[in-house]
Amino acid sequence: MGEHYILVNDTAGEYIDPDVFPTACGTKHTNWVEDAQASIPAYVLTDSGMDGANEMCGIWAGDQIRLLGSYHDDKQAVTEDYSDISTDVFEEMARIYDWFLDATLGDRVVVSSPEEIAAALRNQLDESDAEEK
Repeated sequence: MGEHYILVNDTAGEYIDPDVFPTACGTKHTNWVEDAQASIPAYVLTDSGMDGANEMCGIWAGDQIRLLGSYHDDKQAVTEDYSDISTDVFEEMARIYDWFLDATLGDRVVVSSPEEIAAALRNQLDESDAEEK
């Protein structure tokens, strides 16, 4: 119950939905402020002027973004028409920041490489999909 939020970039036509992250993340407004995903807007908005190996860092710098609630009239159109970059952002942040992986996966899995992080995420998503069916 309650309103759930996604982070939307209207300039690029993309969105980030923490619902694809492992279950430690939530999608309510308080989760965006208090939990691990609170760092996501800062990560994608960082404008350091440096080119680096972190593909997702700063990709939304200077763009028009918003937290879009599930009760908003635009929600369905955005999730149908915009690109979902959630998995790419999660995988990169988990690869770079140990605390992010710990905060989102907790004791559920121990990984040591980006490939294992991606596999752990896919496994978690598969488990979530199986539970919904």
